[in-house]
Amino acid sequence: MKSTPIKNVTAFRVLLPSSGGLAEALNTRPFTELKPHDHASEGFVAVPGCPDADLVITLPGGILAFAMRRDEKIIPANMINTVLSRLSKEIEDREGRKVGRKERRELRDRAIDELRPKAFHRTSVIPCFYIPSSGVLLVGTATTEPAQRIIRQIVRAVESAEFTSMVIDGLQAGLTSKVRAAVDIGDTDIGGFQTAGDFWLEGDLAKVTIRSNAPRRELEEALNDGLQVTGLTLSHGEAVWFKLKDDFRLRQITFLATPEPATDLDDWFDVWARNTAADVTILNGVIADLLALFRREA
Repeated sequence: MKSTPIKNVTAFRVLLPSSGGLAEALNTRPFTELKPHDHASEGFVAVPGCPDADLVITLPGGILAFAMRRDEKIIPANMINTVLSRLSKEIEDREGRKVGRKERRELRDRAIDELRPKAFHRTSVIPCFYIPSSGVLLVGTATTEPAQRIIRQIVRAVESAEFTSMVIDGLQAGLTSKVRAAVDIGDTDIGGFQTAGDFWLEGDLAKVTIRSNAPRRELEEALNDGLQVTGLTLSHGEAVWFKLKDDFRLRQITFLATPEPATDLDDWFDVWARNTAADVTILNGVIADLLALFRREA
């Protein structure tokens, strides 16, 4: 049985309660279904792909897994404008005057309220994995706003939680220095990581992507022109590939090992838990090794 897919990650440091305490806290903010006039609803749910419905799951190695779901109403702009035009025309016909700018904004809010009960909604479920041994929380997104929404909900549920974002000052300079050193000696190794794909570079007037199949001299020329490395694709041993950008978030994660299959004699939850824990453990090691590597450069 496959693990829960982890494609992107934002990492934080935090001290969270043990499994029982965390489950009790998160249960104070469960997901609830959207009501007709709600714009959005968010709260904690079981991890997607997990055969168990518990809100907090303990994986091998003491890893705690949970997730946050958000449902958000989607109202296309053309539908809002259609209703807004109708409401404006009703006032113009009834009162014989043009609708002013301030009143038009108020009518737009009325149009949204009118459309909201019939609007479709978009659902997103983001898994989170807390590793107590390292105090690291891996949030399964590389996008700022969803990650911050999850952190806000955790803080509301666990009042003692204090988060620290994992951001390395000068990471762009560190990436550039490491890549330059590797290029100078004709190597692909960067402190135990292997360059495994594309490079992204920027300067004052240019942005360049060097594809994985491009001649090495293209990368060297870009560096010689003073461009800075803002991202690159790395592999960590034979375990994982990922894209690292200068915001220290991992994107397009691909695990290289074949998931452990389930047999008729296996408990599917146990297999899911072992596979998911193996992926999380790999990423925890990647984060630790990247911190050790680039903090020396920062």
